[in-house]
Amino acid sequence: MNKKIFSITSISIGVVALICAVSVGAYTIKQSNSLSKEISKIQQKQEDFSNQLQKIAENITPIEENNKDSNGDSSNKDETKAWKVYRNEKYGFEVKYPNYLTVSTPYGPGQILLKKNSKHYYDIVVSELTGEVAINGKITSYSSLSLKEQLGLDLTTRCSKLDLQKVIWNPIKIDGIDGIQASTGDDKCVRQYLPWSCVVKNNLRYNIKFIDGSITEYNKILASIKFIK
Repeated sequence: MNKKIFSITSISIGVVALICAVSVGAYTIKQSNSLSKEISKIQQKQEDFSNQLQKIAENITPIEENNKDSNGDSSNKDETKAWKVYRNEKYGFEVKYPNYLTVSTPYGPGQILLKKNSKHYYDIVVSELTGEVAINGKITSYSSLSLKEQLGLDLTTRCSKLDLQKVIWNPIKIDGIDGIQASTGDDKCVRQYLPWSCVVKNNLRYNIKFIDGSITEYNKILASIKFIK
């Protein structure tokens, strides 16, 4: 009798163990399948993301390419192309200027004021190199002076205590012609007149003065000047 009970108990335990094993196996398979699906989803997302990056990369144009002109040269975009153009037949030049400004010539074609309403931004003044000046007690013709000496005289006329050695001078070119620029100085008086650039052509001195605007804009105006005769 005891042997039968033991046998039945053993069988029952075996059945329970088998059921447990089957259940664990089924759960493990289910979990494995679920994990495989998650891995597949992640891999698909990675593939989709890679494809998106590839499409973005194909649509990106390098900055150097955007800045190439029609000849294939790389350069900064010319913002002055959309600017207005002032042409001065009497003194033989033209200059571009921003659209928000207007040209005023209240003193004739030799003085061009670039303004917005009553606010004054830049000047272009043309003067003939005539007459004589006294330098260190010696009379000399104005045209025989260097551009730096001429501009220095103009600045000291306006600022009598100015030390020209403290003014920063830079060589420039306007339409391929060598010129000079007094760019800045530590004198409070002279700073209101700088930068001041000038160049000589056909015995005329062209002065481009900064009054109250943007230095970047001023330099673009300088670069846009072209002589027409």
